[in-house]
Amino acid sequence: MRTFRYGRRGGYDAATFWDDQHRRFGSDFRAVADRPEDEMVRYPAQRRAFLDFLTTLGCDLEGATCIELGCGNGFWAGVVRSAGAASYRGFDISSAAVRYCRSALP
Repeated sequence: MRTFRYGRRGGYDAATFWDDQHRRFGSDFRAVADRPEDEMVRYPAQRRAFLDFLTTLGCDLEGATCIELGCGNGFWAGVVRSAGAASYRGFDISSAAVRYCRSALP
């Protein structure tokens, strides 16, 4: 029988997996990305698509209060803050990710 590093009955230990990822990579894009080019290709494309979608809806983030579940490396925190959000609160299963976000984006 094969054992998995993060395995547990009926699933995996998500909190430990994500804590290890964020500690291993210092919460940079490698902690959450599937491929090395994600930082340069996928994330900028997602940022543009998200901001275009908000524009289509007539939603302006200027002065907004935003909440994110699964803040990961803080990428989306930076997006909404640069779009004018007055306040942001991110939550994550990984305490390492939350610590990183707090220090990188006070």
